[in-house]
Amino acid sequence: MSELTINGVIGSTFRTPENQKLLFERDLGEGHLHILTVPGGKLYRVENPETGELEIPDTAWFEREIASGGLVKISDENGPVSQARSRAKARDRVQMLKEDPFVEARLALVNGLLERGIDPNDPAFGQAIDDIWTSELQANMSGRVPRRKGLDPEVEAIVQEERRRYWQYRGFKLVDIYAAVLTRIKTENLRRVADGQTSLTMPGKETIRRRVHEMECRDTYAEKFGEKAARRKYDGSGNGINASRILQIGLMDDAVVDLVTCLDADRGMVAGRPYLTVLIDV
Repeated sequence: MSELTINGVIGSTFRTPENQKLLFERDLGEGHLHILTVPGGKLYRVENPETGELEIPDTAWFEREIASGGLVKISDENGPVSQARSRAKARDRVQMLKEDPFVEARLALVNGLLERGIDPNDPAFGQAIDDIWTSELQANMSGRVPRRKGLDPEVEAIVQEERRRYWQYRGFKLVDIYAAVLTRIKTENLRRVADGQTSLTMPGKETIRRRVHEMECRDTYAEKFGEKAARRKYDGSGNGINASRILQIGLMDDAVVDLVTCLDADRGMVAGRPYLTVLIDV
Protein backbone atom coordinates (compact mmCIF):
# COMPACT_ATOMS: atom_id res chain seq x y z
CA MET A 1 0.00 0.00 0.00
CA SER A 2 1.36 3.40 -0.98
CA GLU A 3 2.36 6.09 1.49
CA LEU A 4 -0.32 8.38 0.06
CA THR A 5 -3.02 5.81 0.89
CA ILE A 6 -1.68 5.40 4.40
CA ASN A 7 -1.72 9.17 4.87
CA GLY A 8 -5.43 9.09 4.03
CA VAL A 9 -5.99 6.53 6.77
CA ILE A 10 -3.98 8.05 9.59
CA GLY A 11 -6.26 10.05 11.89
CA SER A 12 -9.36 8.16 10.77
CA THR A 13 -11.65 5.92 12.82
CA PHE A 14 -12.90 2.54 11.63
CA ARG A 15 -15.46 0.11 13.04
CA THR A 16 -14.96 -3.67 13.25
CA PRO A 17 -17.72 -6.31 12.91
CA GLU A 18 -17.62 -6.57 16.73
CA ASN A 19 -18.66 -2.89 16.87
CA GLN A 20 -15.23 -1.90 18.19
CA LYS A 21 -14.02 1.51 17.05
CA LEU A 22 -10.35 1.77 16.09
CA LEU A 23 -8.37 5.00 15.75
CA PHE A 24 -5.47 4.76 13.29
CA GLU A 25 -3.16 7.11 15.15
CA ARG A 26 0.09 6.92 13.21
CA ASP A 27 2.35 4.93 10.89
CA LEU A 28 5.16 3.20 12.83
CA GLY A 29 7.21 2.50 9.71
CA GLU A 30 8.06 -0.73 7.87
CA GLY A 31 4.35 -1.31 7.26
CA HIS A 32 3.27 -1.34 10.93
CA LEU A 33 0.34 0.73 12.21
CA HIS A 34 -0.26 2.21 15.65
CA ILE A 35 -3.97 1.63 16.31
CA LEU A 36 -5.89 2.48 19.50
CA THR A 37 -9.29 1.30 20.68
CA VAL A 38 -11.96 3.96 21.19
CA PRO A 39 -12.93 4.57 23.91
CA GLY A 40 -10.19 3.37 26.25
CA GLY A 41 -7.08 4.18 24.21
CA LYS A 42 -5.62 0.66 24.49
CA LEU A 43 -3.11 -0.54 21.91
CA TYR A 44 -4.93 -2.73 19.40
CA ARG A 45 -3.28 -6.01 18.40
CA VAL A 46 -4.33 -8.71 15.95
CA GLU A 47 -3.81 -12.45 16.11
CA ASN A 48 -1.26 -13.99 13.78
CA PRO A 49 -3.12 -16.79 11.96
CA GLU A 50 0.02 -18.93 11.82
CA THR A 51 1.44 -18.56 15.34
CA GLY A 52 -1.67 -17.46 17.27
CA GLU A 53 0.30 -14.65 18.91
CA LEU A 54 -0.94 -11.09 19.22
CA GLU A 55 1.08 -8.63 17.19
CA ILE A 56 0.93 -5.07 15.94
CA PRO A 57 -1.26 -4.82 12.81
CA ASP A 58 0.38 -3.97 9.52
CA THR A 59 -0.69 -2.67 6.11
CA ALA A 60 -1.21 -6.20 4.79
CA TRP A 61 -3.75 -6.88 7.55
CA PHE A 62 -5.41 -3.56 6.80
CA GLU A 63 -5.72 -4.40 3.08
CA ARG A 64 -7.31 -7.76 3.88
CA GLU A 65 -9.83 -6.27 6.30
CA ILE A 66 -10.82 -3.49 3.90
CA ALA A 67 -11.21 -5.93 1.01
CA SER A 68 -13.38 -8.30 3.08
CA GLY A 69 -15.49 -5.50 4.57
CA GLY A 70 -14.19 -6.17 8.07
CA LEU A 71 -13.34 -2.49 8.59
CA VAL A 72 -15.77 0.33 7.88
CA LYS A 73 -14.57 3.91 7.96
CA ILE A 74 -16.85 6.09 10.09
CA SER A 75 -14.88 9.33 10.52
CA ASP A 76 -11.72 11.14 9.53
CA GLU A 77 -9.92 14.30 10.58
CA ASN A 78 -12.76 16.37 9.09
CA GLY A 79 -15.53 14.61 10.99
CA PRO A 80 -18.00 11.89 9.94
CA VAL A 81 -17.48 10.37 6.51
CA SER A 82 -19.94 11.05 3.71
CA GLN A 83 -22.09 7.99 4.46
CA ALA A 84 -22.62 9.14 8.03
CA ARG A 85 -23.18 12.74 7.00
CA SER A 86 -25.81 11.79 4.41
CA ARG A 87 -27.88 9.98 7.04
CA ALA A 88 -28.14 13.19 9.05
CA LYS A 89 -29.08 15.55 6.20
CA ALA A 90 -32.50 17.20 6.35
CA ARG A 91 -34.64 16.48 3.31
CA ASP A 92 -37.09 19.36 3.54
CA ARG A 93 -36.97 21.68 6.53
CA VAL A 94 -40.55 22.96 6.27
CA GLN A 95 -42.05 19.49 5.88
CA MET A 96 -39.91 18.04 8.68
CA LEU A 97 -40.90 20.84 11.05
CA LYS A 98 -44.56 20.12 10.32
CA GLU A 99 -44.04 16.48 11.24
CA ASP A 100 -41.88 17.20 14.28
CA PRO A 101 -41.37 20.76 15.69
CA PHE A 102 -38.22 19.55 17.48
CA VAL A 103 -36.58 17.93 14.47
CA GLU A 104 -33.80 20.54 14.30
CA ALA A 105 -32.91 19.86 17.91
CA ARG A 106 -32.81 16.13 17.26
CA LEU A 107 -30.76 16.65 14.10
CA ALA A 108 -28.23 18.79 15.93
CA LEU A 109 -27.96 16.11 18.61
CA VAL A 110 -27.37 13.34 16.03
CA ASN A 111 -24.78 15.44 14.19
CA GLY A 112 -23.01 16.12 17.47
CA LEU A 113 -22.85 12.41 18.27
CA LEU A 114 -21.56 11.61 14.77
CA GLU A 115 -18.88 14.28 15.01
CA ARG A 116 -17.69 12.78 18.29
CA GLY A 117 -17.81 9.23 16.95
CA ILE A 118 -20.22 8.21 19.74
CA ASP A 119 -22.75 5.39 19.31
CA PRO A 120 -25.45 4.11 21.72
CA ASN A 121 -23.12 1.37 22.98
CA ASP A 122 -20.41 3.83 23.94
CA PRO A 123 -19.93 4.25 27.74
CA ALA A 124 -19.72 8.02 27.18
CA PHE A 125 -23.06 8.14 25.30
CA GLY A 126 -25.04 9.81 28.12
CA GLN A 127 -22.33 12.32 28.96
CA ALA A 128 -21.96 13.23 25.28
CA ILE A 129 -25.67 14.01 25.04
CA ASP A 130 -25.45 16.23 28.12
CA ASP A 131 -22.45 18.07 26.66
CA ILE A 132 -24.20 18.66 23.32
CA TRP A 133 -27.38 19.99 24.91
CA THR A 134 -25.42 22.27 27.22
CA SER A 135 -22.96 23.68 24.69
CA GLU A 136 -25.06 23.89 21.54
CA LEU A 137 -28.79 23.37 21.75
CA GLN A 138 -29.86 25.39 24.75
CA ALA A 139 -28.69 28.65 23.17
CA ASN A 140 -29.26 27.82 19.51
CA MET A 141 -32.85 26.58 19.73
CA SER A 142 -34.24 29.82 21.12
CA GLY A 143 -37.14 30.94 18.95
CA ARG A 144 -36.91 28.00 16.52
CA VAL A 145 -39.80 25.96 17.86
CA PRO A 146 -43.40 26.99 18.44
CA ARG A 147 -43.92 28.35 21.93
CA ARG A 148 -47.05 27.99 23.95
CA LYS A 149 -49.00 31.23 24.07
CA GLY A 150 -49.92 32.89 27.36
CA LEU A 151 -53.36 32.93 28.92
CA ASP A 152 -56.28 34.50 27.11
CA PRO A 153 -56.74 38.12 28.21
CA GLU A 154 -60.13 37.24 29.71
CA VAL A 155 -58.62 34.36 31.69
CA GLU A 156 -55.69 36.52 32.77
CA ALA A 157 -58.10 39.15 34.09
CA ILE A 158 -59.98 36.54 36.13
CA VAL A 159 -56.77 35.15 37.59
CA GLN A 160 -55.52 38.65 38.47
CA GLU A 161 -58.72 39.38 40.39
CA GLU A 162 -58.93 36.07 42.23
CA ARG A 163 -55.28 35.81 43.26
CA ARG A 164 -55.57 38.93 45.42
CA ARG A 165 -58.07 37.11 47.64
CA TYR A 166 -55.40 34.58 48.63
CA TRP A 167 -53.37 37.32 50.32
CA GLN A 168 -56.36 39.23 51.69
CA TYR A 169 -57.84 36.35 53.67
CA ARG A 170 -55.78 34.07 55.89
CA GLY A 171 -58.14 31.13 55.50
CA PHE A 172 -57.90 31.04 51.71
CA LYS A 173 -55.72 28.30 50.19
CA LEU A 174 -54.43 27.81 46.67
CA VAL A 175 -57.07 25.18 46.02
CA ASP A 176 -59.75 27.77 46.84
CA ILE A 177 -58.34 30.23 44.32
CA TYR A 178 -58.09 27.52 41.68
CA ALA A 179 -61.71 26.50 42.26
CA ALA A 180 -62.89 30.13 42.08
CA VAL A 181 -61.03 30.69 38.79
CA LEU A 182 -62.46 27.53 37.22
CA THR A 183 -65.99 28.38 38.36
CA ARG A 184 -65.83 31.83 36.79
CA ILE A 185 -64.35 30.47 33.55
CA LYS A 186 -67.03 27.77 33.29
CA THR A 187 -69.72 30.38 33.79
CA GLU A 188 -68.15 32.60 31.14
CA ASN A 189 -67.87 29.65 28.73
CA LEU A 190 -71.57 28.91 29.04
CA ARG A 191 -72.29 32.47 27.99
CA ARG A 192 -69.76 32.35 25.14
CA VAL A 193 -71.13 29.08 23.77
CA ALA A 194 -74.64 30.53 23.77
CA ASP A 195 -73.33 33.51 21.79
CA GLY A 196 -71.44 31.26 19.36
CA GLN A 197 -68.00 32.29 20.66
CA THR A 198 -64.95 30.12 21.34
CA SER A 199 -64.64 28.75 24.86
CA LEU A 200 -61.83 29.92 27.12
CA THR A 201 -59.04 27.48 28.01
CA MET A 202 -58.80 26.39 31.63
CA PRO A 203 -55.43 27.28 33.22
CA GLY A 204 -53.48 24.61 35.06
CA LYS A 205 -52.92 24.43 38.80
CA GLU A 206 -49.23 25.27 38.40
CA THR A 207 -50.11 28.41 36.43
CA ILE A 208 -52.45 29.56 39.19
CA ARG A 209 -49.82 28.83 41.83
CA ARG A 210 -47.19 30.89 39.99
CA ARG A 211 -49.58 33.79 39.49
CA VAL A 212 -50.48 33.81 43.19
CA HIS A 213 -46.89 33.70 44.42
CA GLU A 214 -45.85 36.47 42.02
CA MET A 215 -47.61 38.84 44.42
CA GLU A 216 -45.65 37.71 47.48
CA CYS A 217 -43.77 40.50 49.21
CA ARG A 218 -43.46 41.76 52.74
CA ASP A 219 -46.75 43.68 52.62
CA THR A 220 -48.86 40.87 51.18
CA TYR A 221 -47.22 38.33 53.50
CA ALA A 222 -47.99 40.53 56.53
CA GLU A 223 -51.57 41.00 55.34
CA LYS A 224 -52.14 37.26 55.24
CA PHE A 225 -49.99 35.88 58.07
CA GLY A 226 -49.55 38.91 60.34
CA GLU A 227 -46.83 41.46 61.05
CA LYS A 228 -44.93 39.17 63.41
CA ALA A 229 -44.63 36.44 60.76
CA ALA A 230 -43.53 39.02 58.18
CA ARG A 231 -40.79 40.35 60.47
CA ARG A 232 -39.55 36.84 61.09
CA LYS A 233 -39.45 36.07 57.34
CA TYR A 234 -38.23 39.35 55.86
CA ASP A 235 -36.60 41.49 58.58
CA GLY A 236 -33.11 40.98 59.84
CA SER A 237 -32.29 40.41 63.49
CA GLY A 238 -29.55 41.68 65.80
CA ASN A 239 -27.28 44.65 65.24
CA GLY A 240 -25.95 43.47 61.90
CA ILE A 241 -22.30 43.41 60.88
CA ASN A 242 -20.30 46.60 61.31
CA ALA A 243 -16.62 47.11 60.58
CA SER A 244 -14.50 50.18 61.39
CA ARG A 245 -11.59 49.36 59.08
CA ILE A 246 -10.77 47.40 55.94
CA LEU A 247 -10.43 43.62 56.35
CA GLN A 248 -11.59 43.80 59.98
CA ILE A 249 -14.56 41.50 59.31
CA GLY A 250 -15.09 39.17 56.37
CA LEU A 251 -17.69 36.70 55.21
CA MET A 252 -16.12 33.42 54.14
CA ASP A 253 -17.37 30.25 52.54
CA ASP A 254 -15.55 27.22 51.22
CA ALA A 255 -16.30 24.04 49.32
CA VAL A 256 -14.37 20.99 48.23
CA VAL A 257 -13.53 21.08 44.51
CA ASP A 258 -14.79 17.90 42.89
CA LEU A 259 -12.94 16.08 40.08
CA VAL A 260 -9.62 17.63 41.13
CA THR A 261 -6.94 15.78 43.09
CA CYS A 262 -3.75 17.19 44.57
CA LEU A 263 -0.63 15.01 44.37
CA ASP A 264 2.45 15.01 46.56
CA ALA A 265 5.17 15.00 43.89
CA ASP A 266 7.93 14.07 46.33
CA ARG A 267 6.26 11.00 47.75
CA GLY A 268 4.07 10.21 44.74
CA MET A 269 0.94 10.03 46.86
CA VAL A 270 -2.51 11.58 46.69
CA ALA A 271 -2.62 14.57 49.03
CA GLY A 272 -6.39 15.07 48.78
CA ARG A 273 -8.87 17.37 47.10
CA PRO A 274 -8.40 21.15 47.17
CA TYR A 275 -10.78 23.65 48.76
CA LEU A 276 -12.19 26.67 46.96
CA THR A 277 -12.43 29.50 49.49
CA VAL A 278 -14.11 32.86 48.96
CA LEU A 279 -13.67 35.74 51.42
CA ILE A 280 -15.68 38.96 51.07
CA ASP A 281 -14.63 42.04 53.01
CA VAL A 282 -17.54 43.59 54.90
